[in-house]
Amino acid sequence: MDVSLTGTEIHALRGLVEEAIIKLDKEVKEGIEPKTASALKESRDVFKDLLEKLPVEFGTVS
Repeated sequence: MDVSLTGTEIHALRGLVEEAIIKLDKEVKEGIEPKTASALKESRDVFKDLLEKLPVEFGTVS
């Protein structure tokens, strides 16, 4: 799937993904039950993979 994003949209999306990762890291560290921690880590890893796919520079991505 191809998605076209402007530099501003990329910047906003990177910020949201980074916030989600930070929030999930905090929740994992709060000492919750193992099944919940595992699910949170899985979600965090998905967000990290997504963040790696987003370009750092501003421009249009297709």
